[in-house]
This record gives sequence, C-alpha cells and structure tokens, in this order.
Amino acid sequence: MKKYYLRRYIVSFSIVCGALLVLLLLGYLVYALFNAEDF
Repeated sequence: MKKYYLRRYIVSFSIVCGALLVLLLLGYLVYALFNAEDF
C-alpha cells in the first residue's frame, strides 16, 4: 500500500514539473516575441 502511494506521488510530482517547464517555455517565447517587436 505504501509503495502505491509513493508511486502515485512521484507521478503527480513529475506531471507538475512537466507543466511548470511548459509554462516556463511559453512565457519565454512570449517574452522573446515582445522583445523582438521593440527592434
């Protein structure tokens, strides 16, 4: 039972990390686009 909860925690943690990475990349792309318009 404990192993099941541990695995579930690891899966949810990896999903959250992946979502944060995607958001970070999207934010960086938007930031780069806004900076490119200044040139």
